Amino acid sequence: MESEKVLLRVYPVSVTSILRYFLSYIYRANNYCFIFFGHNLTCGRYINNVSGILRHEAPPPFSGGIVSDHMGLGKSLSMIALMASDLEQHFKLSSDNAVTDERQVSATLLVVPSALLGSWEAQIAEHLQPRSLILRRHHSKSRVKTIDDISECHLVISTFETIASEWRRPSNAKSILFSVEWHRIILDEAHCIRNSTTATSRAACALKARSRWAVTGTPIQNKLSDLASLLRFLRIYPYADRITFDSDIVQKWKDAAEDVAIDRLKKLLSYVMLRRSGSAIQLPARHDRIEYLHFTHEERIHYDSARAQAIQAIDEQLQDETHGRPSYVNVLQRVNALRKICNLGIASMAPVAEVPCSISGSSKVSEWCQHSASAGIQSVRLDGKVTPKNRATALKRLREEPEIKVLLLSMSCGAVGLTLTAASRAFLFEPHWNPTMEEQALARIHRIGQTREVTTVRYVIKDSYEEHVVKVQDRKKSLAEILFSKGKASERDLTISRLHHLRSLLD
Repeated sequence: MESEKVLLRVYPVSVTSILRYFLSYIYRANNYCFIFFGHNLTCGRYINNVSGILRHEAPPPFSGGIVSDHMGLGKSLSMIALMASDLEQHFKLSSDNAVTDERQVSATLLVVPSALLGSWEAQIAEHLQPRSLILRRHHSKSRVKTIDDISECHLVISTFETIASEWRRPSNAKSILFSVEWHRIILDEAHCIRNSTTATSRAACALKARSRWAVTGTPIQNKLSDLASLLRFLRIYPYADRITFDSDIVQKWKDAAEDVAIDRLKKLLSYVMLRRSGSAIQLPARHDRIEYLHFTHEERIHYDSARAQAIQAIDEQLQDETHGRPSYVNVLQRVNALRKICNLGIASMAPVAEVPCSISGSSKVSEWCQHSASAGIQSVRLDGKVTPKNRATALKRLREEPEIKVLLLSMSCGAVGLTLTAASRAFLFEPHWNPTMEEQALARIHRIGQTREVTTVRYVIKDSYEEHVVKVQDRKKSLAEILFSKGKASERDLTISRLHHLRSLLD
């Protein structure tokens, strides 16, 4: 492993151990390509170790998998270490994987959300020796156009938006990204392809490669179909086929064979997913709190009135359903009105003094800007309207300017790839229907590089729809807890009430 020490800079985590972790997995994936199948020498058949089904033909091999470490544990660093393992040979592949086709290339394609382009480039520059890895962007006006362009670099980095746009082109004008077979494809924040019907998901699956990696701390965000989309991208036989996935796993759950479904899912994940828990790396303590707040008398009257209107709108739509397709726009507007009442009702109660970091819902940002300004607290802001250049400026100011005490961050921006270890407290003012998105946002401050203890505070309005959101969160968390735990699910885990909640996530 000496070559990795030359290429990689010193870092708090043992890069050598990370390389061993990944290289051992690559060896297993390449050399034990029948990863779901035990070769039965007696009858000469292959056994699907997930479903138990026998078949005569050897299943197709695959290389790669899902990297699903907890948020903040260095998934990006792990993938950089994996790419660095190729650099000493300058992508001279072994004789077993020799490039034999003129459309095969030796470079890695990395696909990331557009907001993370700069972050990935910065991490590569930080952890690798200068000029050890030649990188090319494929985004906006800077794009590779020929195989020769790709041959001159080790890594091409592009975005989900770019590959979706180029995938939509007519077949005679296809992008070079889809015209070659890559040595390796890495999807960062791979849950971006969880909806298999979108152009983004279909574009990612159309890319060709000899090895595929899906990097995400949340492989299941809402439903099991999220995982099915990742398996389709990875081309893991036979579960890249949605019909087979539904038949072998999802349908078992719907047929009340929950123990069989859970056992199969856990086996499947053990074969294709690498997941380190928070205990794998020593981080400062994190203290999580939920603060329940109450409406004032006037706010309660206003909320109850809006709630009654929302219920009436839902009842009307249910009655209209028998006469044609219902319209949900009015209902969603009514529910959103409840959300806004909860947000604006807690604005004057939020503790802004001595807050190094604030994570908020986007509807709350303007109110906080006004409040913090009136209190003399300087802040910077990140939301969907902030340009990449201004994002970088805002993050630099948070890190380097002591007078900047608050970062106002929308959930959609905070859940993706930021490192905010300059802060040690996070205040979340609105519960999100997707608990993994919440956790990703809060993990921005509790990750590798943090040296202080971290405090996170979630605010919930008592006796409001927000309490229902928290209950939905608990149901979704239950699915992940059961699937990602080691060993078989216990009788305690499989209580009837929990399973009814979990089954609702499958529809």
